Amino acid sequence: MKRIWAVIKKELKRFFTDYRMLLALVLPGIAIFIFYNVLGNVLSSENLIQIDTTYQYHIALSNNYNDDKNQDDCSLLQLSLTSTLTAQKYPSPVFLEFDISQKDEYISKLKNMEVDTVIIFDDNFEKNVFDNVDYANRPNINVLYNSESKASEILFSYTKEIINVIYSKYTINNDYTNPNVGESSSMMKQIMGMVLPMVTMSLLYSITLTVCPESIAGEKERGTLSSILITPIKRSEFALGKIIALCIVSIFGGTISGAGMLMSLPKMMGAGGSININAGEYVLIFFVMLTLMLLFVNVATTVSTFAKTTKEASGYLAPLIAVFMFLALVPGFINASGIGYAFIPIVNTSQAINSIINNSLNVPYLIVTLLSNVFFSFLLILIDVKLFKTESVVMRQ
Repeated sequence: MKRIWAVIKKELKRFFTDYRMLLALVLPGIAIFIFYNVLGNVLSSENLIQIDTTYQYHIALSNNYNDDKNQDDCSLLQLSLTSTLTAQKYPSPVFLEFDISQKDEYISKLKNMEVDTVIIFDDNFEKNVFDNVDYANRPNINVLYNSESKASEILFSYTKEIINVIYSKYTINNDYTNPNVGESSSMMKQIMGMVLPMVTMSLLYSITLTVCPESIAGEKERGTLSSILITPIKRSEFALGKIIALCIVSIFGGTISGAGMLMSLPKMMGAGGSININAGEYVLIFFVMLTLMLLFVNVATTVSTFAKTTKEASGYLAPLIAVFMFLALVPGFINASGIGYAFIPIVNTSQAINSIINNSLNVPYLIVTLLSNVFFSFLLILIDVKLFKTESVVMRQ
C-alpha cells in the first residue's frame, strides 16, 4: 500500500502543479455552465417558444372567483390574459367557466388537450385577495397545464407572470404538488433526450482525453515507464497507483463540470416550462455523473495502456466519443426506462439523468445504473492490472 500511495502522490503532484492540466480540468465545467446558460436564453426567446399566432387559446376557469358578480362581469385575470394574448397577436381567447363541482371533468379535458389550461379559484377569490387577511389564510389560485401541449406550457408561463403582477396576496397551486397533468414535456423531452446528454458526455469525456493518454502512454513515449518498472515496485501496485490517481484527478474535473451543469440547470429548465429539482435530486445527478467519470477514466486508461504514444492513444480514444454520444441519445428516441437498459453503460446514465430532471425518478433503475457503472469500472481496473503485467503490452515501443 505504501508503494501505491507513493505512485498516487507522484501523479497528483504532476497534475496539480501543471497549470495546463489544471486548465484542462476546469475548462469543461466552465464550458458546460456557459453553454447551458446560453441555451436557456435561446430557448426562452420568443422566436423559439412562440406558436402559430392564428392559434386560439381555450381557458377553463372556475366561476367562484366573485360571488357578488353580475352575469356579465369577468375576472381581472380574464381581462389580463386577453390583453396579454392579443398583444402577442393571438386571437382573443375563449373562456369556459365551470362550476367547481365540474373540476375533475375539466381536468380530464386538459389531459385530452381540449382546453389549454384549467384555473381553479378559492371561493370569492377576487374579493378576498384585496381584503386584509392573515398570512395563513391567503387566497389560493390553482393553475394547471399539460406539458404534452406546447401551447399549454406557454400559457402556463404567461399566467404565472400575470398572477405575480395583478395579485399581491395569494398562494399559487397550494392544492397541487405538480400542476402538470401531462405525462411528459414535448419541449423538455427533446432537450433532455438529445442536447443535454450529448454535450455533457462529450465535455466529461474530454477530461479523460486530457489526463489518461498523458499519464500512461506519455510515460512510454518519454521512456520513463521502463525505468520505473525495473524498480522493486510490483506492476500491479504501479497500475493501481496510476488508476487511483487518474480517478482522483478526473473526479476533481468531473466535480467542477457537475457543478457547472447543476448551477446552470435552473436557467435552462426555466426555458422549457415548470420544473422542480430539490437538493437531493441534485446530489443524485452529481453521483451519477461521478460514476460515469470513473467509467470514462478506466476506458481511457485501458486504451492508453495499449498505445505507444500520446498521439496514438488520443487517436484511438477520439472516435469513441461518437459511440458514447450515440448511446447518450438513445433515450431521446426510444423508451429506455426498462430495468434492462440500466445495465447498458452511457444509455443508463443518460436515462437516469433525464428521469431525475423530469421528476419521474425510478429508484431501482438508478441503483442499478450506479452499481453497473461501478461494476464495469472495476472490471476495467482488473483488465488494466492484467495488461500492466503483460510485457508485450507495457514495453511496446
